[in-house]
Amino acid sequence: MSLLEKSSSIEISRRTQPFYSKKQSYSLGQQVQIEVDVQREFLDFEHSRLVFDVTFTKNTDNYKWQRWGASAFVKNLRVKTLAGQMIGHEIREYRAFCRMYQDLTANNERIASYDDTLEGASDATQSATQTVQFAHKFMLHLFSIKEYYPAHFHQGLMIEFDLPANVNELAINAIGDTAANLPSITAITPKYVCDLVQLKPEIENEMVKLMEEQKLFADYIEVLTQENSLSSAGGENYDIVGVDGRVKSIFQYQVKDTEQSNTATEVNESYQSKRSLNGLTNYRFKLGANYLNYESIQVSSSKLAEQTMELLKALDIHDSKAYRTSAGNELIAGNETTDYFVVGVKVDKAQKNSDSVISSMIDKDRNNVRVELSASGAVAATSYTHVVLDKRIQILPGSIVRQVRS
Repeated sequence: MSLLEKSSSIEISRRTQPFYSKKQSYSLGQQVQIEVDVQREFLDFEHSRLVFDVTFTKNTDNYKWQRWGASAFVKNLRVKTLAGQMIGHEIREYRAFCRMYQDLTANNERIASYDDTLEGASDATQSATQTVQFAHKFMLHLFSIKEYYPAHFHQGLMIEFDLPANVNELAINAIGDTAANLPSITAITPKYVCDLVQLKPEIENEMVKLMEEQKLFADYIEVLTQENSLSSAGGENYDIVGVDGRVKSIFQYQVKDTEQSNTATEVNESYQSKRSLNGLTNYRFKLGANYLNYESIQVSSSKLAEQTMELLKALDIHDSKAYRTSAGNELIAGNETTDYFVVGVKVDKAQKNSDSVISSMIDKDRNNVRVELSASGAVAATSYTHVVLDKRIQILPGSIVRQVRS
C-alpha cells in the first residue's frame, strides 16, 4: 500500500513553515544542512521550495548567472532521517539533471513569468550591490512524492546539499577570469519552506497501524548520474554501474571540452542548453545483457525524427507542441553549434521479455547500463548519463526506513 493520497476532506489544518539551515551564510564548496523537524504534521512536498539569497563581492563588473541558476547551486543532494539514517542514495550532479530536464521541457511563457523570477531561467544579471533571492523546487528523491509524507514517523528529515566549488560553475562571465579577479559568492539564509498538514486522528491512526504491520511504503524517483570523458574516434561504449532500481528512462548528453572556456556563449561544465549532433551517428542502450532499443537509433541532419520521438517518450511528453521552440533554444540546435547532443530512451513496462529487449518491470535486480555511442569522427567531450530510477522505501517503527524493491 502506498502513502495516503491527499484530500482536503481529511485535513484538520494546513500551514506553511520555513526550516532554516544550520548556518546563516555559506561560501562555495561548503555543505548546507537543513533540519526539517516535525512533531505531528505530515509534509506536502508539492507545496515546498528551497529559498536562499545570493550576494557576491567584486569591485567591477556585473555577473550573469547560469541558466536555471537556482538549481545550479545544488551540486550533490542527500536526504537523511533525523535519526541519522540515509534514505536512498546521494544524487550526484543533481544540478546537471535539472539543467537538462528544465531546458528540454520549458516554454517561453514559463520562462517569461514564474521561473524567470524563481529559478533565474533567463540568465539573470546581478550587480555587486544587489542581493538576489532564488527559489527552487526539488525535482527528485522524496521531493517527487505527491502524497502526504509522515516524516515525524522517523523524527524528521535532514536535507543536505553541496554548493559547487568554483565561481565559473555558476556565473557565465566568470569563465576565464584570473583567480584574483573572481568574486566571492555567498548563499545567505537558505531555508526549506514547506506546507505542513495535520490529518484527522482516525486517518493518522490508520497510517500508524500500517507502519506497525510493515505495510507503509513510499515510492519516489532517483537519478544515478555518471560523468565520462570521451576521447576516442568513432564513438565510445561504457557501463553505468550500480543500477539498483527499476529503470524508468535514460538520458545521455555531451558538452564539448574545448567549449568550456568560451565566455561568449552559455557554456559550463555539466549544464548546457544548446544541443546538437557533433558527429554522433547512432546510439543504443543495454540493461544487463539485453538492449532497450529495438535497433540502433540513427542520428543525422536528415534523420532526427526517431531520435526526437525517443526523447519525447523519455520525458513523458506526448505532445510535440509542448517543446520549447524559441529562437536559440530549439530541441536540436544544429543551426547554432556543433558541440552538443542529448538523446534519451524510455524503458517500456512490457509484461515479458522479447529476444532482444528487456522490461525493467521484470528485471529489478542490480544491473549495469551499457551506453553505445557511434560517431563519424573524433570525440573530445565530457559526457553525462542520467539513469532515472523508480525507488521504494518501507517506513518501520523505531524511526527506521528500509530500501525495498518496487
